[in-house]
Amino acid sequence: MKNNLTIADTIAWLKLHGLPVLPVAPIQDSEKFPLIRNGKIIYDGDRPKPAFTGKNPSYLDLHGYPHLLPHRKYQYQLPEQQEIDRWFRNPKNGMMTMGGWGNIYWIDIDVKRYSSGQSCDRSVQSWLRRFPKLRHTFTEKTHSGGWRFAVRCEIAPEFTNFRFDSSSQHRGEILGKGRLTVLAPTIGPSGNAYKSIQCCDPIVVKTLADIGIQPIQKPKLDRVIKPVLTPHIEGVPRLEQLVCAQVQRILNGEDPHDDRSHSLLVAALELHGWMNWSNRSGIPISGDPKSLLLTAAENLGVATERLDRILRGQNLETCVPALYQVAGAEAILQKVKWVTR
Repeated sequence: MKNNLTIADTIAWLKLHGLPVLPVAPIQDSEKFPLIRNGKIIYDGDRPKPAFTGKNPSYLDLHGYPHLLPHRKYQYQLPEQQEIDRWFRNPKNGMMTMGGWGNIYWIDIDVKRYSSGQSCDRSVQSWLRRFPKLRHTFTEKTHSGGWRFAVRCEIAPEFTNFRFDSSSQHRGEILGKGRLTVLAPTIGPSGNAYKSIQCCDPIVVKTLADIGIQPIQKPKLDRVIKPVLTPHIEGVPRLEQLVCAQVQRILNGEDPHDDRSHSLLVAALELHGWMNWSNRSGIPISGDPKSLLLTAAENLGVATERLDRILRGQNLETCVPALYQVAGAEAILQKVKWVTR
C-alpha cells in the first residue's frame, strides 16, 4: 500500500486525468455545526445531524473554521487553480472528486454489505482472480475497510446499486455523474485514512458487465403508471418533450439510478432548468415542473412528503438544462424548433 501518497500527489493525478479537484473537511461536532435546512436544525434522534460529515464537499480555512462548498457546478466545469489553492491551505483538509468525468466511474465496494472486513477482502480477491486486468487499475481502500476501483467505461452504466455476477447480494454502488468519491490520503470519519493501493490510469472496459458487475434487480411492482399530460398549445413545446431521455423515463416511473430519491432530484433539476431557460429567454414552454414531479413521484411510489424532503434546500432557480451544459445555447434553440415543427 502506498501510504506515503500526499494531497499534492492526488491533486496532480486528478489534473492529469481531467477530473475536478474538490476538498473535504474533517467531520465536525454536530452540536457546534448542525445540519440546517430552511432555518431548522435537522435531528437524528436527540442529536443534531452534522453539517460536516467528512464526506461532503467542504473545507477548513486557515483559522480552522469549516465552510460548506456548493459543488453542483463542478459536474460540468473544473475548478480554477486559485480555488484549489484556497481550499487546500489548511493541511487538515482531505480531497474528493466527482464521477462521470472522462467516462471514469468508481466501483465502491461497501464493507457494510459483508459480514466482516475479512469477508469483504476475500470477495474482492476472488473478483480480481476472475478479472485480473483489474489489478492494473486505480485502486484504494476506504477508511472503513471497503474498496474503490476506477474504470473508464465506453458505455455509461445506468444503475447505481450493484452485485457481482457470481452473487445476488448487493455489494456496493457505482459512483457516476454527480456522485462524489473521497480519495487518499484523506482521514475519514472513522479516524482512519483512505489508502492508495495503486495510483495509475483507470483501465478501459466496454461495459461493467465485462468485469462481472451487474445491477441489482428490483422486484417489479404492480403499479399503474399515470400518464404525463401537459395541455397542448399550438406552437408551444411541452416541458416533458424537452427534457433529456433519462428524465422522460423517470417521469414514466423508471428509476435509472436504482435510487428513487436521486432519480427524482435529477428530474427536478432538468425540469426546473428548462423552465428557468424559458423565463430568461422569453420563449414559452407549456407545463409545470411541480406537477410533473408529483406525477413522477406517484409513478415511482414516492409520497409527496418524501418528495418535499428530497427537494428541500435545493437551489432550483439557478439550474439549467443538461443539453445546455453539454452543447450550449444553440442546441437548446434547435431542440425547441425540432419538437414544435
